[in-house]
Amino acid sequence: MKGLRWNTGQSIKSASGDYYKIIQLLGEGKSATAYLALRTGIEDKGTFHVVKLMQHPDSSAKLENFNQEKELIRKFDHASVISISDSGEYESAGIKFPFYISDFYSSTLASVIKQSSLKLTRKISYAIQLCSALSHLASRSIIHCDVKPDNIYVDGLNCVLADFGLAVNVNGDAGVLELPSLHRYRTPDIVEAKKNQTLPTSKSDVFQLGLVLAELFTGRNPCVVSDSGSDEVHIDTLPKVHGRFGKNIDAIIDSMLQIDPQKRPSSDKLIEKWEKVLFKAYEYMLKVDKDVY
Repeated sequence: MKGLRWNTGQSIKSASGDYYKIIQLLGEGKSATAYLALRTGIEDKGTFHVVKLMQHPDSSAKLENFNQEKELIRKFDHASVISISDSGEYESAGIKFPFYISDFYSSTLASVIKQSSLKLTRKISYAIQLCSALSHLASRSIIHCDVKPDNIYVDGLNCVLADFGLAVNVNGDAGVLELPSLHRYRTPDIVEAKKNQTLPTSKSDVFQLGLVLAELFTGRNPCVVSDSGSDEVHIDTLPKVHGRFGKNIDAIIDSMLQIDPQKRPSSDKLIEKWEKVLFKAYEYMLKVDKDVY
């Protein structure tokens, strides 16, 4: 079946009875599309949101995955993890297309990385928030499995981890066949898990975030490009982070990218490490530049 497309100006009604007017398509994947929408109901009228619309609900597997993602996100309660404010179903030609609604963020980290003007303290702030998000997931036995710049939303100083379509609950019945085959953001843990019919641990997310932060601080993802997500993972020599705190940052990222997951710090330990660098950088920059962020 063909997927559903919404037009600009089209109005949709959520399960709570609120109304949203579609502004534009933001992006599309294999199983869902995302739209920018304006809330037009009585409560919080005039606020912007993102509507994620499931495509191909005739596929029971994709429908189950979409609903699992929605219910999983509903269970989170953390400032650096995307939240769902509403949901519903849109009926077209007798077919019901489920959707859910979340807050709108003006950029992805992928677009932010392209900006060379970001101050060091802001980059470190993003690192802390994302480590905190991973800590929250780990405490609930959830492995994101798809930590990459496109799945991190940014608005000013704040950032959130989003897109849980590939997430694994290590205490659930998700099997290795559900694990992703990532190329630029693949981890030794996921490669091993797919090979041995096991599940990765939270240290896999730490590795992926290490790749993201290497890209944030140096402009380059050090994971060697592969034609297959099942190839052994190799890391290029990391570019050095310049500046007074470069060595500190290099050491943290290097620890996150250890091939052996046992040698990687936990997300909780990483928060402590990044916080120390943040306050040292903050104190220094206050002396030389009043515009810290």
